[in-house]
Formats: sequence, structure tokens, C-alpha cells
Amino acid sequence: MSERDPRTSRRADVPGAKDRAGQNRLGQDGIPAGLRRFIGLHFVSGPHVEVLLILWTRRDRAWTATEVSRELRIDADQAGQILTRCVRSGFVRHLDDRYRYSPRTPAIGVQVDELAQLYPAYRLAVISIIYAQPTAPIRDFSDAFHFRNHGR
Repeated sequence: MSERDPRTSRRADVPGAKDRAGQNRLGQDGIPAGLRRFIGLHFVSGPHVEVLLILWTRRDRAWTATEVSRELRIDADQAGQILTRCVRSGFVRHLDDRYRYSPRTPAIGVQVDELAQLYPAYRLAVISIIYAQPTAPIRDFSDAFHFRNHGR
């Protein structure tokens, strides 16, 4: 279905958009609700999205943290931390000292595909969603508490 592109007067086909009765409606920012939840749950920074999308774009290649840092012009330690988080989230496989895009489940792959399609046009909206979430240390602490309580 075509939704009106809020930045222009033209209509645009947006992945994940449904008709007026659909459940996966676009938010005012152009991001479907399910993808908004996915972004908020898994990403802690703009570079985090960029790292994943580099691996997604070039999925035939395995990368070192140093190669990712050079490609995106970010600190090698930061690239390594992001790649580790991508492994924990099920986006990436770690083989020796290299990382390759390899979603743990088909559902994760679908969400990453949707993110990759929308990100070029809705970069600021994606970044806004990320920074509207609690910071990573707070989220990690909260997740640890959440898992502990459900493990009883």
C-alpha cells in the first residue's frame, strides 16, 4: 500500500505500511510501529545501526573490528563493542576475529531488511527513536533485573 511521504506531496511505497484497517501503521515519523519497537530494543546509537548495515550490505564478507572502524571512521574499540552487541542481539556471527551478518532467526532478518530499506530516507527518525530510549547501561541493568525475576 502507498502511504503519503510526509516530506513531500508524493505517495511512497513504504515497507511494513498497511491500509487504514492494518495493524502495522506508520508513525508520524514514517517508521512502522513494529520496527520502532525493534529499533528501541536493539540499538543504542547511530553508529550501532551503521555498523549493522555495513555488514548487512556486504554480507558476503567477514569483517574485523578494525576494518569496520576504518570503513565507518569510528574508534576500533567502539566498533568492537558494537559488534559484540550485534552478536548478542542475534544479528551477527563471530568467527575467530571476524564478524559476518547472519541473523539468528528469519524474523530478525526481516526486521533488519526493513530497517535497511527505511534508514536512508528516515535516518533522523531512526536516530530519534534510539536516543528516546534509556541509555545502554540503564537498559543492561534493567534487562538483568528483568531476567532474574522471571527465572524464579
